[in-house]
Amino acid sequence: MTFKALITEKTDDGYQSRVGDKNLEDLPEGDVLVRVAWSSLNYKDALSASGNKGVTRSFPHTPGIDAAGVVEEAGDGPFSVGDAVICTGYDLGMNTSGGYGDYIRVPAEWLAPLPAGLSARDAMVLGTAGLTAALCVEALIDTGLQPEQGEVLVTGATGGVGSVAVSILSNLGFKVVAATGKQDAHDWLRDLGAADIIGRDALLEGIEKPVLEPRWAGVVDCGGGAIMVTAMHSLEYGGAAARGGRTAPPQLDDATGVQWIPAEGRRRGRGVAVGSPLLSDRAGGRPAMKKSSRPRPRVRLVPYCSLVLCLASSTAASHRCFVCALHSSSSVAHNLREPQQPLLDRRVTLGVGPH
Repeated sequence: MTFKALITEKTDDGYQSRVGDKNLEDLPEGDVLVRVAWSSLNYKDALSASGNKGVTRSFPHTPGIDAAGVVEEAGDGPFSVGDAVICTGYDLGMNTSGGYGDYIRVPAEWLAPLPAGLSARDAMVLGTAGLTAALCVEALIDTGLQPEQGEVLVTGATGGVGSVAVSILSNLGFKVVAATGKQDAHDWLRDLGAADIIGRDALLEGIEKPVLEPRWAGVVDCGGGAIMVTAMHSLEYGGAAARGGRTAPPQLDDATGVQWIPAEGRRRGRGVAVGSPLLSDRAGGRPAMKKSSRPRPRVRLVPYCSLVLCLASSTAASHRCFVCALHSSSSVAHNLREPQQPLLDRRVTLGVGPH
C-alpha cells in the first residue's frame, strides 16, 4: 500500500524535499500503525529537512516530530484499532519516519491517548511547542512558585514555546514580562496576556556584571545564550527558571551561582528547572487556571507544497518556531483557491495537507 509523504533526500544540489509516494513496508518496525491527521512544524523539522546530521543521520527521510491520528493496526498492548492518539518526542521525525506522511509506525509506549474534549487538530495547534511550554510552567510550579512572588520573564516570547508559555502563565495569574526584539509583536503579546514587554537590548544590559539587581521570580527561557545568562543573574533569591529550548550558543557556564535541578519524572525529559533548591521545599498548592476570553490563534490550511517552502524558510528566519498541521482531507482543495497570505506569520497556525 502506498501513501503520500514529504520526503527529504540528498541530491547533488544539497538536501531537497518533495512530496512523493512511500510504501507501508518502508516504515520502521513498531507495535502500532497510525493514520496521521495532523502534525506541527517545528524548528527541529527544518533542521532535519536541511540535512542536519545532529537531528537525522540517514536519508531519504520524512520529518515531523509529532503527530495526531487514529490507530489502524495494533498488536498486543494498550491501544486498539480506531483509538485516537498523539505521538510527540522520542525519535519520531528524527531517525524514525515522522508525521509529515499519511502514516507512522511506532512502539506503543511512544503514544498517548488523545485527551477527551481535545480534537486532533487542536492537539497539534498546540503541538510539541505547546507541550514544551506546559512542561516548563509545570517545572516552575513544582518548585513552589506562586503569582504573588513577582514577575515571570519569558524569553523568545514570539516563538512557539514562548507564546504558549505567556498565555498559560497569564491565565494562572502570574504577571508575565515578555522578552522580544520584534516591535510589531507587542500588541499581540499583550493580547496573549503579557503584562509588560522588554526588548532584547534592555534585557542584556549589564551582562558583563557577575550579579544584577534581582527582579525575576521565575523565568521560562526559550533561547539560551547571553539572554539566559542575564536572566539567571537577575533571579530573585529562591527564584527558579525552566529552559525550553536552545537556539543561541551555550553560555550557561558564565551564569555563576546557578544550580541545575533535574525535572524528575518529566516525560521525555523536556522542561528542566534551574534555580535554588530551597524553593522546592516550600509548601503550597498550584495556582488555578482562569478561563480566558482572549482570541485563539488563526488557522489556515495550505497544501503540502507550501510545507516545503516553510521548511526551507524556517532555517533562515531568526530561529522562529512555526506551528502547522498536516490534514489529510479534501478541504485543502478549497484553501488552494483562497488568496495567498504570508505563510510565515508567527501569529498564524499553518495547516498542510496532501492533495
